[in-house]
Amino acid sequence: MSDLFKNYGILLNNPFRFAPVFYAFYENLSDPKENNYFLSFLVLPIILKSTRLAYAKNVSKITSIFDVTDLRKRDVYYGLQDRIVSYNSITKDSLQYAFDNNYIILNDDLSIGIGDCRPLSVKGDDTVIKRAEKLGMIFNKYTVVEIFKMFNLKKI
Repeated sequence: MSDLFKNYGILLNNPFRFAPVFYAFYENLSDPKENNYFLSFLVLPIILKSTRLAYAKNVSKITSIFDVTDLRKRDVYYGLQDRIVSYNSITKDSLQYAFDNNYIILNDDLSIGIGDCRPLSVKGDDTVIKRAEKLGMIFNKYTVVEIFKMFNLKKI
């Protein structure tokens, strides 16, 4: 029975599924900011945990991070450091797959831009991709350092 759950976890958490998520995130993070590579490690822990991003229907470029993630109530903040550690390897594998297929490109200043190819979205992942798009629009007006300070993160 444990093999069943292990295999199910492998099917759900694979780089082929999450590469379009990172493409959607960086596509909505309009201009490549210096060191925005480090934001990749926040994407999966936030969008797979937060249900508030799913209900934020009117996210625009003026939406604050406090409006959607509700840091004051700490629904996203609680356990974020542990989730970053647990999603660390799948994030690296997904980014490597996206780099290899030229979905996203890594610049010299550790900024990520959009590549020449567009990934095919995986059926059933529309909500996760929409959450990544919304998170990219929200993170767009902050620097990497400001985002890490808001979440009180000191390391990845």
